[in-house]
Amino acid sequence: MKKVTLRLDEQDYSLAKDRAEKMNISMNTYFIELLNKDIENNMFNDIETRMNRKIELLAEVMEEQTREYINNKKYLGAVLDLLMETLNVEVIEDE
Repeated sequence: MKKVTLRLDEQDYSLAKDRAEKMNISMNTYFIELLNKDIENNMFNDIETRMNRKIELLAEVMEEQTREYINNKKYLGAVLDLLMETLNVEVIEDE
């Protein structure tokens, strides 16, 4: 691991130190976690990569909505069949 010097204002250092102590971790671990969160939040990725992730997320949501639509359609069909059976009604299709 490469050692790097980090320069902070005294106020920022005390704030980071307090947060690390509250989380019961070392300052080094605290800064590594902050950097990892920034990397996970696409800070270092280019726009194309971020757009592709958002498109993939949108596709997943659309697939889920389609599945829910199909399930709801099946459910409503079953409820309608049950209702028609209960009421003893038949559907007569016009030609």
